[in-house]
Amino acid sequence: MPLWSITIKKNGSPPPPGVFDPVQLTNVKVGDQIYWRNNDDEAHWPGKLGPNGSIDETYFMPYQIPGGSPSSTFIPGAPGEITYACSKHPAETGCIVVS
Repeated sequence: MPLWSITIKKNGSPPPPGVFDPVQLTNVKVGDQIYWRNNDDEAHWPGKLGPNGSIDETYFMPYQIPGGSPSSTFIPGAPGEITYACSKHPAETGCIVVS
């Protein structure tokens, strides 16, 4: 199972305070593992972005990611695009493309 990493980097000038790198993670397959590495000093909490703009905080992980820490892993179970945002900083957005 491949392991993918998305880095949360501190942004030079807010808003938002952080950015996801890569912004769009591609080539992910169903069953791959994904985790976020928080290289910022602030906590972040990626969550699935719903069609009405709501953020499902616990879709990927049950807790926020403290500064300087990795998240638990997430394993996508179906193909498609998963758009997400930080529940603490909603202007931080990203996308995972699962095939």
